[in-house]
Amino acid sequence: MKRLSKNEKIALELAAKGLKNREIAKIMTDRNGNPLSEKTVSTYIRRVRSKLEVSLDKNTYFLVKAAIMKEIIEEPTLDGID
Repeated sequence: MKRLSKNEKIALELAAKGLKNREIAKIMTDRNGNPLSEKTVSTYIRRVRSKLEVSLDKNTYFLVKAAIMKEIIEEPTLDGID
């Protein structure tokens, strides 16, 4: 399996927490501190899918599950939920 870039991993971790690409784009920034575009985040997620061999017809759940099983990310916690 090909290694994920730093930005691909961050986007994946945020997606694992349930954030949509639009929300992820507002959180992530470029090297100048500007928010990323939604299209850039979509590209990161598409590359992660390719590297983890998760087809485009599968939803984010399957992508996150594959990443956890391959020990790329840890299972997200439900912080702040009582």
